Amino acid sequence: MIKKECLSRLPQIIQLQADESYTSSFQTDIANNEILINVKPGRSKDDAWKQIVSTVLGKFDVLENNDEKAGYLRTSWNGSTYRANTVRIRLIIKQSSEDPLAYKVKFVSEESGRSGTAFSADEQFHAFNRVLKKYDGFIEELTTRLKN
Repeated sequence: MIKKECLSRLPQIIQLQADESYTSSFQTDIANNEILINVKPGRSKDDAWKQIVSTVLGKFDVLENNDEKAGYLRTSWNGSTYRANTVRIRLIIKQSSEDPLAYKVKFVSEESGRSGTAFSADEQFHAFNRVLKKYDGFIEELTTRLKN
């Protein structure tokens, strides 16, 4: 029989919960950095813009700002709330040059460090160097569509 005072010296097992915001995302250099995508030579600006909008709408439901003439697009915030964190992501695309035609694409990825934070609470978010897995492959898809 083990004495009660000996029980306090036995190692205790603590099971930590996985951070769902990390298991639902991947670390990447594309988070919060502009990526330059060159358009296939000879492709019109109108055709390139249609490809951009079509590709973006495949992953994002709402375009907050879409100015074809200026070559600027911004999505509304999309995100997920987890037990210990809230993550939000938006996409910004802007034309960087006319000849050759090229665009800069940026995933703005932020976290609050708390569950249930409203996506509109800008002051509670800070940069997050991860992107949600549901956006994995987006840059590659957009690049392929613009270069073919």
